Amino acid sequence: MTFSKYKRLCLVLLLPLLAAGFICAHAAWPYDRYQSVLCQPFLGSENCRPVGHIDGPLYKSIKKDTDKDWFEIWTYDEHSPTSTSAMASGRFIGGAEITGALPFSGEGHEVADFMKRNLVGKQAMVHLGFPTETAKSSAINATTVLLYCNDLRYEAEPGTYTSGCYGEGWSGPVTYRIDSGPSRPMLDTLQTDVWRIVDEKKSDFRLWQVAVYPIFIYGFLLLSFVGWMIVKATRFVKAG
Repeated sequence: MTFSKYKRLCLVLLLPLLAAGFICAHAAWPYDRYQSVLCQPFLGSENCRPVGHIDGPLYKSIKKDTDKDWFEIWTYDEHSPTSTSAMASGRFIGGAEITGALPFSGEGHEVADFMKRNLVGKQAMVHLGFPTETAKSSAINATTVLLYCNDLRYEAEPGTYTSGCYGEGWSGPVTYRIDSGPSRPMLDTLQTDVWRIVDEKKSDFRLWQVAVYPIFIYGFLLLSFVGWMIVKATRFVKAG
């Protein structure tokens, strides 16, 4: 076979081989796009690590050996090829100012009015995670409230966060700002560590795609090279 014919053969086989690799990658060798991440403070920073599935032994071991006081970190991205579920151990956040409060879907107008009147504009101490099942958000004084919340979402504007909080007779997402104090760098460090692991998972998936999708093309080229070497070796032996 001449080289020009071989090139045409490669062009003809390119799409079928790539399609076969894609099908096998999702049917025979599927990539686990999901991961769980647990974060805990460590030496003034954060120790965030992938721990496998929530039903896996490492995840269960860490959750069992530490406090039950955990909160979820929002990492959802509808455009991401991978999925990460992140949680961090409970902690207090100080120096927050509440900028918005809405009830969860299904609550009445009375709850929305109550949250707006009693939360928006006030200073807040935010406890992320529930130390006890009966913990409820409450007023500390006329200008400050204590919020108990079970998740954390980083808003687009730096220093702005939203958490699902629960009080007596109300519940819903509360948005707050932190401009100064030790809580802001702690939350920023937590975000950096979590998103680093999220990006590593995406990169790992992209490398897996590059390695696996064209696997039959790689195999065809390897077999072609081996066949070419055999022909060369045969001709060399006959010529001798």
